[in-house]
Amino acid sequence: MEFFSIENIGKIIALFVSVIAAYKAFSELFSKKKEKLRADYEFAEKFILGEKWKTIDDYLLERGYWGLSGKQLEASIIRYFLEEKDPLSKLTDYTLGLRNLSVSRDGDQVVQQITFKSSLDTDSKRWWKHARLSLGYLTFALLSLGPIIFLDNFVSIGLAGLAALIAWVLSFGLLAYVNLDEIRAFHSAKRIVEFEANKLSQQDAASGASA
Repeated sequence: MEFFSIENIGKIIALFVSVIAAYKAFSELFSKKKEKLRADYEFAEKFILGEKWKTIDDYLLERGYWGLSGKQLEASIIRYFLEEKDPLSKLTDYTLGLRNLSVSRDGDQVVQQITFKSSLDTDSKRWWKHARLSLGYLTFALLSLGPIIFLDNFVSIGLAGLAALIAWVLSFGLLAYVNLDEIRAFHSAKRIVEFEANKLSQQDAASGASA
């Protein structure tokens, strides 16, 4: 039957693979969101409620945060953000943006300030990085969808063509995801630095008012 031609079967397989991949991606996204909400609640209950984190040992605080969030952070960083409003979202942003951030400490290793790393310490450097990541994401995302235009060519080759089609989509899709993850990390770091700047300006305003 014409419906069961190699070309139509190939299209069905390609569509099936795309649907499964999309379903898996969305399922993992919602699953991780639920897990994070549960971890945030448990951490708040065990460490933030009653300000238990102020008296608990550093090792226990680090292990507790690691066990509940799946992320490893130094106790000094955890305590630094627990002093602020909405600490869990800031801890999440810090963890995601860590690769772009630099921490300043005093002689006792107490966190004083968090800034961008030297590679991102000017507006122009940040603009170029964001532009490069955005361009990379758009390029690889479009390339991953490229086989749709030439689907008939891939399918006409047979199983080898289908294997090449899947490899193409997965390879460029992965590169698009890597750039998207870097964009997410950049914006997380940016929120932390903006929070630091607002905090500093508020401290300066308070100092000026008391002078």
